[in-house]
Amino acid sequence: MKIFCGSIQKNFFLKLLTFWLLIVMAHLTASVRAAVEIDDRWFPDFVDVKIVSNGMSANGIHMQVWELRSDRSVKSTLEYYQQLWKFEPGYLCYAANIWRVAGFIEQNQFITVQLLQGQVDSFGYFTISSYPESEPDINRKSSLNLPANSAILSEIFAEDGAHISRTVVFKNDLDFKSNTDFFRSHFNAKGWVEDGVPNQSPGNLIMLFRKGADSATISVNGAGASVTGVGVVVEH
Repeated sequence: MKIFCGSIQKNFFLKLLTFWLLIVMAHLTASVRAAVEIDDRWFPDFVDVKIVSNGMSANGIHMQVWELRSDRSVKSTLEYYQQLWKFEPGYLCYAANIWRVAGFIEQNQFITVQLLQGQVDSFGYFTISSYPESEPDINRKSSLNLPANSAILSEIFAEDGAHISRTVVFKNDLDFKSNTDFFRSHFNAKGWVEDGVPNQSPGNLIMLFRKGADSATISVNGAGASVTGVGVVVEH
């Protein structure tokens, strides 16, 4: 596999980029799930790590995720991993909006580190992505419905312990108010309660809904006759 460094531009919402980037990186190669032993060199003395998830599954891809911090600069930390992995099969490095990413393939799994740019020190995530032997079954039921004639730009089902989530990026030709009215009516009819005051700015509205331990976040963006949005529902 060719080694490359480049720049990747994405136009979706930066506040969701961390999760999206993990999924995008996981889809860069196709493989079969196998066990990977943790290499002590992946977590050197100059970094502090803590587990974020030891059993997340997104669209059938199993992921282990650690939060990574270091007093070293992003450049210094990234150079460490680049030197460590540059001769590994499937090695890559690139920039993705506010993130710098390096990764490689080992035993049919994808190992990556992503670091937030523009920081004095280093902050980011270390991820091991594993693949199922067959196509995942993502036809799950969810409390999230979309307005009629909405186009789904991206859809992710994820499991982390007892939490099951569906995240959808969508677009439609309804106006801003029609979209917000739809989601309020949709969740209210299912017994959900709007949680707190909506976070609103020109051309954007973020609504929060709850039903017991379940939660939903809807972000609607746009002006005029075209709207894009993100819906996230976490259920148990």
